Amino acid sequence: MAVTSSSTDPIVGIDLGTTNSLVAYCDDAGPRILVDDAGRALLPSVVRFVEGAAPVVGHEARAHAVEYPVDTV
Repeated sequence: MAVTSSSTDPIVGIDLGTTNSLVAYCDDAGPRILVDDAGRALLPSVVRFVEGAAPVVGHEARAHAVEYPVDTV
């Protein structure tokens, strides 16, 4: 049995830039850029690796880059 739908599957686009990254998608309602909890669309392309914990990314990683230069890319 085939599953049919009257709508189109959403399309996701990811811009992995050297300075900032962002994610957008397009569905039946049109294109939209995703934002974080603070309403920011651009996410700094920065990662800090923390031993024994999940990586820290984006604005928080950039804020601590000077403090943890060896752990941050």
